[in-house]
Amino acid sequence: MGAPRSRTPNEPGARDIAAALHLDVDSIDWIPSDDADVFRLTFTSDREPRILKMATHGIRAVWREIGAFPAMRRLGIPEVLQFEHTSDHLPDLGTGSGDAVEAARQGPRVRMPPASVVR
Repeated sequence: MGAPRSRTPNEPGARDIAAALHLDVDSIDWIPSDDADVFRLTFTSDREPRILKMATHGIRAVWREIGAFPAMRRLGIPEVLQFEHTSDHLPDLGTGSGDAVEAARQGPRVRMPPASVVR
């Protein structure tokens, strides 16, 4: 992938979560991010790709998004991720209040200034 990895993303954890949420996972591709472990999920069915974000130690970006994005959507900002699952949906995997996980539909691509958060 493009950017060099400054740390190793938790790809095994992402695979476990993706398999727990969807039976038709085809591929899991890492998207470099400094704020979270981010993966793009594709499927063997006609299901649209999803974005899976997992919190990394000491960084609360995913928790902020879980709190902020639904409020932003209610205010009429459709360009942010729409969550389908959070860590609360995955108790059998040991995720919960200490681990933030978000799985969301990958919406239409929106051109944003470089300093903005992109879906």
